[in-house]
Amino acid sequence: MLTKDNVPVTIDAILRYKIIEEKASDAYLNVENFNDMIQQVSQTTLRNNIGSSLFQEILSRKGEINENIKSKIAVESDNWGIMITGVEIRHVDASTSSEGKASKSYIRRIRGPCGPKIFGCI
Repeated sequence: MLTKDNVPVTIDAILRYKIIEEKASDAYLNVENFNDMIQQVSQTTLRNNIGSSLFQEILSRKGEINENIKSKIAVESDNWGIMITGVEIRHVDASTSSEGKASKSYIRRIRGPCGPKIFGCI
C-alpha cells in the first residue's frame, strides 16, 4: 500500500465481527460468502484510508483511522446481518520503502565483500 506521501507500507490489522442473531439469514442469503465479502470490503477500505493519509498521520492517529474504517465497513456489512465489533491496526511497517532499501544497500556497498574495511579492499 502507498500512503498519500508515497511511502510504501505494510499494514497488519484485525477486524472483529459477529452475525446479528435476528438477521442471521441475511448473512447467508444476501451475499454468496460473507467471510470473503467482509475481507474484501475491509481490505479495500483499509487501502483507501491509508492512501488518503500521510505516513505520520497513520502512526499518530491509529485510533481515529480504526474508527473511520469500522464505520465505513459497518455500513456495508449491516445489509448482510453482520455487526463490526472492532477494527485494530496492529502494526505499520515501512521498512520495505525504497528509502530503507537504498540506505541498506549503501551500507552493504561500503562494507563490501571484505568486511567493514572501507578502504584498501580490492
